[in-house]
Amino acid sequence: MTVALGAAPPKPLPIIVKPIVDELLSSWLRRTAHVYTTTAVDVLAHFGIVWPDPLRQADFAQSARIKARLAWGLRTTEARIHRAGHPVPAWRANELVAIDIPFSRCAACEQTWSSTSPALRPYSRSWYEAWRVKCGFCGRPFHLGASSSPPNPDAVLVTDRLWRDAVHGSELFERYLLGHPCGWLPPRLIWSLASIPVRRRHRLQMAFELIVPEASAPTFGMRQETCVTTCRTINPFRRVGMMAAVQRFNQDPRGWLRKFSSSATVAGRTAIARLLSTLPDAIAGSMRGDAPLPAGAPGYLCQAVEAHQIRLKLAVNLGQIRDFCTELNVNAPHNPVESLR
Repeated sequence: MTVALGAAPPKPLPIIVKPIVDELLSSWLRRTAHVYTTTAVDVLAHFGIVWPDPLRQADFAQSARIKARLAWGLRTTEARIHRAGHPVPAWRANELVAIDIPFSRCAACEQTWSSTSPALRPYSRSWYEAWRVKCGFCGRPFHLGASSSPPNPDAVLVTDRLWRDAVHGSELFERYLLGHPCGWLPPRLIWSLASIPVRRRHRLQMAFELIVPEASAPTFGMRQETCVTTCRTINPFRRVGMMAAVQRFNQDPRGWLRKFSSSATVAGRTAIARLLSTLPDAIAGSMRGDAPLPAGAPGYLCQAVEAHQIRLKLAVNLGQIRDFCTELNVNAPHNPVESLR
């Protein structure tokens, strides 16, 4: 969708609704528009921004000029506009961000705003982002049990350590999305490693149960036999387990890889070897134990791994294109093209 930027009005709006920390830009615009009994699209048009529906697209990355105009119109900073949007481009939305129906709901916030007009109810970024484990407004966990819930003898206890690791893993994941220093491996590779089959106490299971043993209960959904490479799930317990795995692996990457390898089945060891073959030589050597891990914080190793894997994919694609062109050249003399007259 194309966003057109026209002439700005002489002055920004006189009254702006105060935004809430972690509130989506579309939510803030909608609440501001309610003050003037108009729509958010009309407010944007007043700013000289012609925005096609749906307004939800405003919550994704925009150009510097659009951010500057929004900051001027809403009497705020470009940094605040940036924080009001998802830290991913729109093309990654299907993987990490819900568009219409949120992944999560906060019962406490819904109750707080239940008596307010729907047009004035704020919406949190955290409700739509697949890696978030707690509400961005109140900080409460997403439906991991509430005091108002009826007693359940099968309820799962989320320990303090598991919750703490999940919160840190969620923050680490967002740093990864923003391109900040974030750990040793991209989260999807950590989950791939944690999805390998291992044998423990004569029972076949996934490595997830080694790194996050608290998540062995069926409620967490960690016993699936398929490889997990995305945190897109509506199960808050599963999300907690996946984010805790990211945090714990990054605390001791070599130790966890050693544990996975020692318990892995033949298929699991093959999967580990295949994954290590896609890493830069220096990082793969460190992970195997052939070389020391880099001193201090891992810094941008995560991004280095991603860039290396992109180069490998490009090399494969270019090789396939080259082979295809060679085949066309070889077969051309045998397949003359007849001109149509």
